[in-house]
Amino acid sequence: MYATSATLGISLPIEAAALGFSGTLLVYGVDRLRDLERDRQTTPARTAFVGQHRPSLVVLCGLAGAVSAFAALRLPPPVWAVCALAGVLGLLHRRLKHIPILKTAYVTFAWLVVCIGLPVASTGAAPRDAAAATVVIGLAIAGNLIASNLRDRESGAALVSSRASVLTATAACAAAVLAALAMGSTRLLPIPLLELFAVAGLAARPGDPERYGLVVVDGALLLGATIAVIAA
Repeated sequence: MYATSATLGISLPIEAAALGFSGTLLVYGVDRLRDLERDRQTTPARTAFVGQHRPSLVVLCGLAGAVSAFAALRLPPPVWAVCALAGVLGLLHRRLKHIPILKTAYVTFAWLVVCIGLPVASTGAAPRDAAAATVVIGLAIAGNLIASNLRDRESGAALVSSRASVLTATAACAAAVLAALAMGSTRLLPIPLLELFAVAGLAARPGDPERYGLVVVDGALLLGATIAVIAA
């Protein structure tokens, strides 16, 4: 959110940042808590962590919900519509996430709603370069999600038999890098660039694809965004 706001020329309110962070934590936390049995087959290490720390995570989700509500009330009404849209997608996630293509589409859209829609709605600004930011971030997240589907085996295919999907994820990230360069959105370049390297590394089939995916593939988005914020 801070990286895209810098690109869009928006000064992100602290309430919007708190809402984006706590709302995301709430949606993903509730999903992990509700879907332990199915997740045990796809992400056993993460599911074991959730099961071991379930009481603490329930409290954490409650706090995240309270922070989300407080932050939303301090922001203008357009933000509420944005939150409702992202929230509905979050609630449907448990029932839809087993369909890889659909999951990639709606989760990418949800992240764009949060990373671009929420900053715009919270300030009422008419952002510049919104199209470029949407393309770059959308392709990078899509690449991440395609790789995540492989990591979680939610497509029903083992990683070793999914080279085409690894190539597709890598191609999406490479397209995001090219879009950032072609559309002049170079502030966001670290995000797809690091994600490209992380996703390409998945093709090497490391010994623990679950941890590699959670730490490296997902972490590349965080690290890339952090660099983009510092560089801005």
